[in-house]
Amino acid sequence: MNKAFARMTLRIILPYAIVAGLWIFASDKLLAHLDLDAQSIALWSIYKGWAFVFVTACLLTFLLRTELAVHMHNQAALRESEIKYHALFDTASDAILLMSNGRIPVSLTWVRRQMPTTGSRVRRSSI
Repeated sequence: MNKAFARMTLRIILPYAIVAGLWIFASDKLLAHLDLDAQSIALWSIYKGWAFVFVTACLLTFLLRTELAVHMHNQAALRESEIKYHALFDTASDAILLMSNGRIPVSLTWVRRQMPTTGSRVRRSSI
C-alpha cells in the first residue's frame, strides 16, 4: 500500500472513528442519566442508532467528497504535466536522456525536428 493511499485512508477512517466513539460514549451517558423504564430505553436506543447512521453517513459523504476533489485536482495536474512533457519531447531537437534518481539511465531518446523541405516526421527511438 503506498503512502498516499494510507494517508487518504487515515483522513477518512480517523474522523469517522472519533465521531463514532464520541457518539456512542455521549449518547449512552445521556441515556443513562435519564430516568426511563426499560421499554423507553430500548425505544431511545433505536432512535439514537438511526441518528448515528444518519450522522455518520453525512460525515462519510463529506469526507469522501473531499478526498474525491483532491484526487480530481491531482489528476488534472498530472494531465497538464503530461501534456507539457509530451510537448517537450515532440519539439526537442537534441538527444534527451531520462534518468531515475539522477543516476541510472532509463531511456535515451533521439528526436529529429521535422524538416520543412522533406516533410519528414518526428522520430523517437529508445535504447
